[in-house]
Amino acid sequence: MRYGHAEIVISEYGRPAAALVSVEELEEPRRIRDEVDIAELEARKAEPTGPRITHDEFMAQLEAEDAQALTSAGR
Repeated sequence: MRYGHAEIVISEYGRPAAALVSVEELEEPRRIRDEVDIAELEARKAEPTGPRITHDEFMAQLEAEDAQALTSAGR
């Protein structure tokens, strides 16, 4: 297990429930997921799909919507 590529499958009621694999084999899918996540983030940064506003502008919009909802509910 430590130096080879052996896999140990643990079953429960005759069905595979878990597997023991080397740390290297465990880390490979994680590395690939990280690379995919980074590529997706870079693509989103390169081509924003909506308008850009500052945090303060966003918070002001939320507060205005909340105030409008309270006013509408009070009618």
